[in-house]
Parts: sequence; structure tokens; C-alpha cells
Amino acid sequence: MRKVSVICSFVFLLMLGFEGNVDAQNEIQAHITMYESVSSAGESYAFKLEMSGQPAKDVSRVLIQTPNHRKLSFHNNLKFDTFLFSRDGMTFTEFKKRFPEGPYEIDLTPKRYGRFKINMIYNFPNVVITSPVEGQTGLSLDPLIEWEPLTNISNLSLIARSTSHTFSTSLPIDASSFTAGYDYLMPNTQYELSLEATTTDFEGNALVRTYTVSIKTIAQ
Repeated sequence: MRKVSVICSFVFLLMLGFEGNVDAQNEIQAHITMYESVSSAGESYAFKLEMSGQPAKDVSRVLIQTPNHRKLSFHNNLKFDTFLFSRDGMTFTEFKKRFPEGPYEIDLTPKRYGRFKINMIYNFPNVVITSPVEGQTGLSLDPLIEWEPLTNISNLSLIARSTSHTFSTSLPIDASSFTAGYDYLMPNTQYELSLEATTTDFEGNALVRTYTVSIKTIAQ
């Protein structure tokens, strides 16, 4: 299994000579979130770029350039104040091709709204569930769920999904185990059990890795 991670650092470069527009610039925010999902089916990757802020409605044009010099340009003729670009369901090969490591540049027009520069280096949190294991059956309704210890994360959560039932819980970021209560799981039920960890940089850019195992609870 490939270990991949993303560290997103974000630098907001203000254009010189526009002191009167500093407050407006600071109200426009841009964040990147990158996702890695791992299960018995393989790995899947996703990318999301979001820009928002009331002053964004006065941005007439947005130009986005990737590290491999691919460009996306659009005109904000309808004066939207939130822009969302996302792509999911990618293999690592496609993810690396479309969203490679390096600086992503976002130029706003008029120029007084400034320029964003986001540098990306692959480095997702290394989330691995050690117990229960993939395909385990006859699982008790109050199982001890364990995973490899994690560092440098900002959020940690556990989710169990069946066709008719879902539970999720937030966990302390230094936790390495969790005991589910009897009211969490239903008997004789197939679940997708997922552990999700997030690393967030000081500008709000995030790297999210989800590790999922398929399990079945004991019949009663």
C-alpha cells in the first residue's frame, strides 16, 4: 500500500500600493483540501479548492495555474461570492498527473484583490486500523477498535455505516483506540468502519486520509 501525504502551505501575497483595500483582501479566503481513501477496494483520491468571501463578488476574473502549467480561467459575470472546484474518484496516477506537487497560483482580477500561492507536497496522515481486520465476522456489539498512533493531526473521527444505520464520533487526536458501546452497532449487520484523520495547516488547508475496513457483527 502506497503511503502518501500532503502538506499544504498557504501564502497570501498582497499587491503593493493598495493600502485602502487590505481589509477587503483579507476577507477573501482560499483553501485546498486533499483526500486519500484506503480500503480493500484500493486507494482513491480527491481534490477540492474553495474560495469565498463577500468581496469575491467583485472579482471579475479568476485564473488558476497548476505546477505543471495547466490553467483554468473563468469570468465571474454573475458575481458569485463563493467558488468551489472539486474532483474525486481518482487513482493515484491520475491524481498526481492532474494535481502534482508544487506551487498553485491563483490570480484575481482586478489586481487589487491580490494573488494566492499554495504550495503542495504529498504527505497524508498515515491512518491504519489494526483491529478489527478487513472481512472480520462475528464482531461483538461493543468491540475494541484500535489503530496505529497518529501525530500532527488536527481532527480524528470514527464512522460506521450500514445500509440502514450510521454512527460517527469525534475522538481525541492522541487516541489510538475506542470501545464502541452497545448502542452503536446492530447485530448481524455488515458495516463499513472508517477512521478519518485530518492535518490542517495554519491557513486552513487540509489533508484528509480515511482508512476503511468491512466487518460484520455477531448474530443474536
